[in-house]
Amino acid sequence: MERYSGNYASSRCGCHRLVLIYVVDGETYKTYSKDYQDAITEESAPEREGYTFSGWSEIPETMPAHDVTITGTFTINQYTITYIIDGETYSSVVVDYGSTIVPPEAPERAGSTFTWGEYPETMPAHDITIEGTYTDGIDLVQGSENFEIYIIDGKKVNRMQRGVNILKVGKKIVK
Repeated sequence: MERYSGNYASSRCGCHRLVLIYVVDGETYKTYSKDYQDAITEESAPEREGYTFSGWSEIPETMPAHDVTITGTFTINQYTITYIIDGETYSSVVVDYGSTIVPPEAPERAGSTFTWGEYPETMPAHDITIEGTYTDGIDLVQGSENFEIYIIDGKKVNRMQRGVNILKVGKKIVK
């Protein structure tokens, strides 16, 4: 009969089973009960949206005479946001998965108002394109929470002016 000191024991002697633990990013992923010298089969790679599994630490071929912890980590993926203005690429940026999307400021164009199209709040697990457009003939020249002044076809007006139909939807202004 084999004999081990300390925490070492052989299940072949009927003493106790050994523990094989897989840990991913500090959290227990899977736990197995093994006998001494049992074959250890590598666990398949876990999956997590927006991340790539970086692999397992060293895995012994057989279970040694002590408990074993095998570790693995995820690395965050990066994706590309392409910003298009008037059909042309304005900017491309690489962003981490899950990051808040903040479009760049568009160049000012006199007599026009710019707006970005719809986009998600945070970066999804794939590349995206966000398109922006200018609306000619309307130019916000002064604004506050309750009062805004626009230049429409060369005339200065405010949103409350009688006879002028201006509807503000988000950042897009439609007349």
